[in-house]
Amino acid sequence: MTGGSDRRQVVFVSAMVGAGHNAAARALQAALAQRAPDVSTAFLDSMDLVPRPFRHGYAKGFEWAVVRTPRLYGLGFSLMNYPHRRRRGLAERVRLVVERRALRRLRATLLEMQPKLIVHTHFLAPPMVGGLIASGRLAARQMVVATDWQLHRFWYARRVDRWFVATDGAVKTLGRWGIADERVCLSGIPIHPKWRQPLERREVLARWQLPADRPIVLLSGGTTYTTGPIARIAERLVRECGDACVCVLAGHNRKLVDQIAALGVDPARLRAIPMTDRLHELAHVSTLIVTKAGGIVMAECAAKSLPMVLLRPVPGQESANARFLEAQGAAVVVRRWSAVPPAVGALLRDRARLEAVSAAAGGVDRPAAATITAAILSALGRSAPM
Repeated sequence: MTGGSDRRQVVFVSAMVGAGHNAAARALQAALAQRAPDVSTAFLDSMDLVPRPFRHGYAKGFEWAVVRTPRLYGLGFSLMNYPHRRRRGLAERVRLVVERRALRRLRATLLEMQPKLIVHTHFLAPPMVGGLIASGRLAARQMVVATDWQLHRFWYARRVDRWFVATDGAVKTLGRWGIADERVCLSGIPIHPKWRQPLERREVLARWQLPADRPIVLLSGGTTYTTGPIARIAERLVRECGDACVCVLAGHNRKLVDQIAALGVDPARLRAIPMTDRLHELAHVSTLIVTKAGGIVMAECAAKSLPMVLLRPVPGQESANARFLEAQGAAVVVRRWSAVPPAVGALLRDRARLEAVSAAAGGVDRPAAATITAAILSALGRSAPM
């Protein structure tokens, strides 16, 4: 918990199911701390407060399905994306009962804390919190911040004061669920304030020992887990994309770091970068990025006007994210791993197209963190400082 103890406490509730949800919550917490440092805040990861079997099935099961059986995951995603109305279906009522029981420790924690405002960046907890508010046991308001560019039915919850979404399509989806337009804000997806801080290109290049006269290509298959043959893609990028410097963002994947080192390529052409909190610096000086279609990483790239080549999207939220960015001209989507190097090479050779994709990426950027923190302060009865 941060800040002094007062009644204007804000609790950010997320779930470590992939890296993006927690990143969005931390981004909002940091933005609020910059804007109103006297407002006390806390961060809760639901996965820290559920029984181990539930956590293993919910978080690890998600990771396993996305990596091992993406088509099956996509089928389940589609089958559970119903109903398209306000009234709950039988299957989702059963799901909510199971989830409510698993969230008993989170429920007890929130009842003890009695915050004034709860801000969610994952869909697991809002229905449970809505029930506490309805029963009068929790005197709080809640907001939901969507971290994908389109909404799945799992995001639906009742007794939510404000919704923050990234696209007009998401606004329409909420409308079909009976959510009034005045409760929905087209905010974009929040990213950490450091992504908007000015940087000196020359200093960043020197700090990372990167070339100033050659294209720099970032390659990422995920932060907490890796999807796709990233090492093989990296090797082909070096072979087929001229003199580009390829930086592989390995995250927590030590095996991937070792695979890149084993290729024996000159570090001036190919290097692996373990988990870092300075990705914003690399994005600032890069020519383009090859990445999976996660909502947060796409928002971060948009803030830097960084052209994106999106790796074969996993059916489900990734494919929906990719379709949106592709329709805006802000990304090139590849459906086969073997198509990545040709797509990157084509962009690097076509300067006009590269600049057009960059401009389109910047065009979908929205100052979400600033918008949402202003709404938080308003909900607390505070004016938003400039």
